[in-house]
Amino acid sequence: MHARATANTDASPKDVREASMPLTVNAGVPATNRAIQVAKAAYAEIGIAV
Repeated sequence: MHARATANTDASPKDVREASMPLTVNAGVPATNRAIQVAKAAYAEIGIAV
């Protein structure tokens, strides 16, 4: 998933987080939590509050 690319769309950080939730079924809770952390860090780098 390209969290930085969503800054150029109408997708909000909440939309990205919700889209990440189905990962839990396939990848597990730890991997999903890490994906959300990475997305938050990417948003922080470009100045979007989460």
